[in-house]
Amino acid sequence: MAFAVNYVARFTANPDQQHIDAVLQIYRYLAKTVDYRYTFLKNGAKQVECFSDADYTTCMTTRKSTGGYVLMLGGSPILHSS
Repeated sequence: MAFAVNYVARFTANPDQQHIDAVLQIYRYLAKTVDYRYTFLKNGAKQVECFSDADYTTCMTTRKSTGGYVLMLGGSPILHSS
C-alpha cells in the first residue's frame, strides 16, 4: 500500500487519467480490505526478519529508483518503508 500511494503521489501536480484510475484502484482495494487485521506473535514465535528490495531507475517518466523494506516480528509486519 505504501508503495502504491507513494508512486501515484509523484504525479499530484499534473495527473492524467491513468493516475486517477490508479488512485481509484487503491480506494477499491482499501474498501475491500477494511476488516483485515495483523496478528502479532503467531504461536508465540518471536523471530525477527527483514526483507528489502530495490528497483533501479526503471521508471521511464522520472528515472528515479524505488526501494523498500519490511521488518517482521513473529511473521507479522511491524515496520515498513518505500
